[in-house]
Amino acid sequence: MGILRDAAALGYEVVFLPADYDPSPEYAQEVKKLGITVITSGSGYASPVAYVACEGHSFSVFYFIRLNVAEYLIPAAREASPKAAIIFHAPDLVHLREERQALLEKSSTASAAVTRQRELTIIKKSDVVVVLSDIEKKLLEQNGCTTKMELFSALYAPVPDTVPGFLTRKDVFFLGGFSHTPNIDAVLWFAGAIWPRIHAVLPEASFRIIGAAPTRQVIELGNIPGVKTEGFVADLTPVLAEMRLGVAPLRFGAGIKGKVALTMGAGIPCICSPIAAEGMGIDHGCAFLLAETEADYIEKTVRLYQDAGLWETLSKAGASLIQERFGLDACKSRLAQILEASKQVH
Repeated sequence: MGILRDAAALGYEVVFLPADYDPSPEYAQEVKKLGITVITSGSGYASPVAYVACEGHSFSVFYFIRLNVAEYLIPAAREASPKAAIIFHAPDLVHLREERQALLEKSSTASAAVTRQRELTIIKKSDVVVVLSDIEKKLLEQNGCTTKMELFSALYAPVPDTVPGFLTRKDVFFLGGFSHTPNIDAVLWFAGAIWPRIHAVLPEASFRIIGAAPTRQVIELGNIPGVKTEGFVADLTPVLAEMRLGVAPLRFGAGIKGKVALTMGAGIPCICSPIAAEGMGIDHGCAFLLAETEADYIEKTVRLYQDAGLWETLSKAGASLIQERFGLDACKSRLAQILEASKQVH
């Protein structure tokens, strides 16, 4: 939504084409309010490819988000509008996430190698690739990528004008959608191996698991004392105003993490794994606390939950940093630069 809103505000005529082609009237209405055309299965075209084949000649820029979307639509876009700029936006490097998962699980990395080749192929077919951090950029350069690369977090993290203080808050939370495997692993590990020992010291606190599509295993974590699986929450604003701590105990993954930016932007200190903190450019101890082991999570969660002074310091530093690097204005400015630069590729 941030990219759509800003592209329209920058004066572009914007069309949103969901690759699954499914109508979603409630969300479509929000997009249309921005002056954006929404194309779905009810728009008179047999498929997204058919739409691009018929109408693609009128576009100067195609902005494809995610690997499967780019694979599906780049051939049609190239054929329909050979001079248009093709931007591939990678929310993370999927092969890096898959490789890390395989190493954690001590399983084969063969699938990750296949995904790596898919990603490198799509990047070569693109005019511009958008990556989220220097880590991905350097990794792609090491793999011989010569496609023009742009850094853009696209986190669009809101930062409220006022942040409720320490004493008005309670509970620890995790935020993330559960169609994403790293999030499932993170809450299963934290709730099962770590939370019971935290709860023994902080019996008044709950661990609240928030995010769409929780799996059966995630739902069943609610049977652990002090754990609440809440699922999808349409409006996070009141929830973020009452939470005291966020945790991001990711053990594998890639890219920079929207959950961390959203938590810190709301003025909530976050305890992050090295994977969760990766690419954020944030110094440990200045705006968040880093935890690697079970003992780390226990000690730092208990300390930060009880220490109002440390909490206030991290709260202010985190919100300020997010506003500067990943806030709404910063994202709009960066998108404008990328779209302007894309005009130079042909």
